[in-house]
Amino acid sequence: MTTVHNPLTFTITDTAVTAEAVTAFRVLFGQTAGGPYPLASADDVLTNLTVNPDGTITGQMAGLNEVLAPGTWFAVAEAKNAAGYSANSPEASFIIDPPLPPVPSAPTGFSVG
Repeated sequence: MTTVHNPLTFTITDTAVTAEAVTAFRVLFGQTAGGPYPLASADDVLTNLTVNPDGTITGQMAGLNEVLAPGTWFAVAEAKNAAGYSANSPEASFIIDPPLPPVPSAPTGFSVG
């Protein structure tokens, strides 16, 4: 399995989305394998997700590296319909890389000849 660094998208494979009248998904995050997952995304309603011909659903997670601390993170997804939220999906892990150092200042004392 390849470790994903600073992920920008998520994919859900759920062939029961239509039959179970799923209206949204949310992703829960934590830094301990197996939970707890103290951080949660806002619900991503299906109109903000892409339902692909192969039955997968993709959504955007841009900017996680701006809100999550560097390190290894674990995430699960939940489906939502009128009755509430499902149990957690299987867990996926990813890494948030530390930010790049700032651009260096201009060199001083430069001369030619």
